[in-house]
Parts: sequence; C-alpha cells; structure tokens
Amino acid sequence: MLHAARRALPAEAVHDHHVGILSALERLITRGRQKGAFRDDLPSHWLVGTIYALVQAAGDQVEAGQFTSEEALGALEATLVSALRQPDA
Repeated sequence: MLHAARRALPAEAVHDHHVGILSALERLITRGRQKGAFRDDLPSHWLVGTIYALVQAAGDQVEAGQFTSEEALGALEATLVSALRQPDA
C-alpha cells in the first residue's frame, strides 16, 4: 500500500498519514508494555521504527515478487513477535 500511496498521493498527504500511523504504533507499544506483553528494555521510538521498517520491507518483498502477500504477512508476524516479545528474565 505504501508504494501505491507514494505513486498516487501528494508527498504531504503520505507524510501526514505516516505521522498518524507512527503515533498509533507508539500508543500500541505503550499499552503492550503496560500489560507486560511488550519488551521495555529498548526505547519505544526504536520499536516503532522497527515495526515501520519491517512493514516497508515486507511491501518491498511483495513488490519485487519474492513473497506473496500471505507469505509477507507470515514473515512479518513472526519477526515482529520475536522483536516485541518481553525478553526472558
């Protein structure tokens, strides 16, 4: 979707949308930490950036024909679960 949005929308509209997404991810990380589900040993801005970068990478893989959408979603989920999970104490 990111690639399609960049082709179809003005850069400012894409940027504004991404700011909203990043804000929503920040809130998600905060809630996950409060419930003990997400790691708290790394800064939240790092985790938000990690999520965002992986989503972009998944889209790139689909666009390049290296993954189907379903394969990309599976790889994305597996990678994010391991990246966000609270490390063993």
